[in-house]
Amino acid sequence: MSLAFDGSYFPIGHPFFVFLLRRATRVSFIVPGKTRIEAVKDDPKDNKYLSAAVEGKADFIVSGDHPLKDLKIFHGIRILDPLAFLTFMTRI
Repeated sequence: MSLAFDGSYFPIGHPFFVFLLRRATRVSFIVPGKTRIEAVKDDPKDNKYLSAAVEGKADFIVSGDHPLKDLKIFHGIRILDPLAFLTFMTRI
């Protein structure tokens, strides 16, 4: 499983963010950044998260940002808010 996390929901020093980051780094990798996607017109800066997720073949994007969450699924990648993601992860 791979994960794209936009970091906008929790400050970087927040204990929950640190927990997620430690878990995610076990299954994460850096992508070259060659993929360019322009799917979010309302908030174009969000496209970088979609680009990274598609390029990295992510299973999830975790974001509290409404333009991203409104997509629900993009190229087969589920877009969940942090609470929904945690709920999902506790069930597997």
